[in-house]
Amino acid sequence: AQTGVFRRPRVTLLPTGTEVVPPGRPLEAGQVYDSNAPALTPLVREAGAVVERTPVLGDEPEVLDEALRAAARTSEVVVVTGGSSVGERDLLAPAMERLGSVEFHGVSVKPGKPVLFGRLDGALVLGLPGNPTSCLLTAWLFLRPALRRMARLPPDLRRCLQAKLTAPVQPVRGRDQLMMVRLEGEGDELRATPCYRGSGAIMSMAQADGLVALPANTGAGAGDRVEVELL
Repeated sequence: AQTGVFRRPRVTLLPTGTEVVPPGRPLEAGQVYDSNAPALTPLVREAGAVVERTPVLGDEPEVLDEALRAAARTSEVVVVTGGSSVGERDLLAPAMERLGSVEFHGVSVKPGKPVLFGRLDGALVLGLPGNPTSCLLTAWLFLRPALRRMARLPPDLRRCLQAKLTAPVQPVRGRDQLMMVRLEGEGDELRATPCYRGSGAIMSMAQADGLVALPANTGAGAGDRVEVELL
């Protein structure tokens, strides 16, 4: 008997940011711990890929260029956390324009607008926001399904249910809104409580049971029924 064998896709995580330090090191003023790479590692593995992480890269163009080139030589997918927005220290888009190509930069989603996708020497490059909640949500939406397909795994079946919102949600102009919720109750009495407290609030992801997506320019009131995708 014979069976098909496929190599698992290889992913390199490149965390960036001068202000980002490894967990366990004492924090100085203005510094934050790298929570993105440790959180993304199990997500990538669960999606069927092999993952490697580099040390945190500072905000120097030549350092990022070399790290991108090296990662593209050994991986099918390179994931960069941070540096994908449009500030002076956001170096990913200029680096990809120099070294490879940018297929798109920016998505109409809140949180997660600065997502970047490009190609470099045959590798796919995905730039995710540095803010932890934005990073994990966009990885769930874009990275995870892509890796599952590359790993020849079946598409995830969306597990959804209906619940009543416990608090109103204001509309976001021009962008779809993603909101993490905590579920309470049973059966038809399920209640969904928003637990999103900003794109950098990592605890909101830890407390969440599901995800609610609202179309652009659309809000919801307390007591409204919404569809919740279980995480």
